[in-house]
Amino acid sequence: ATLVDTSVVIDVLNPTSPWHDWARAAVRRARRRGPVCIDPIVLAEAFAGPQTLPDNAVLLFDRLDYPWSAAPLAGAAHGAY
Repeated sequence: ATLVDTSVVIDVLNPTSPWHDWARAAVRRARRRGPVCIDPIVLAEAFAGPQTLPDNAVLLFDRLDYPWSAAPLAGAAHGAY
């Protein structure tokens, strides 16, 4: 599975984004390998921005609920990034 970040979700859903075509192509490539997922945090961040997203945006991605034990690993990965 591929977990996409908020910026990718926004770019996929916003046809005026300069990264729209790139983001859509990246998601299509990832889908060939398996599910393309968002989590509740990514969705909340996407809807918190100034852009208007379709109400059915969540349907374009698989939804992923991950265990709390993943949080420290995600934090470490973000720190390394």
